[in-house]
Amino acid sequence: MSELIERAKEKMKQQADQAKHPLSKMLSMQIMENITSIARAEKVLDETKTLDGCQSELDKLADSRKAGNKSFVGPDEAKLVIFKYFEFDDANPVEVSKVIPLVDVNSFI
Repeated sequence: MSELIERAKEKMKQQADQAKHPLSKMLSMQIMENITSIARAEKVLDETKTLDGCQSELDKLADSRKAGNKSFVGPDEAKLVIFKYFEFDDANPVEVSKVIPLVDVNSFI
């Protein structure tokens, strides 16, 4: 593995260890899984790109589809956010199918 790739993964690991957001560790793992080339490592090592910044973009997506007090972003959609935020343009992320809203069981009570 390239030294740049290792440095980029270490950056994400360190930021996850310091993060306050409860889902940051999971997001950092998904980011690290996608640091598969030197080009992507360079994007992650850019000082303006952070785990918190990516988490903020993910939160914006979740907030945009909030229903009551609930919201959900699946792993494929999170991958799209990661690719957009870090500007990974050397490969296409997975295609995402339309999400069907879940029924709130409280509405039946």
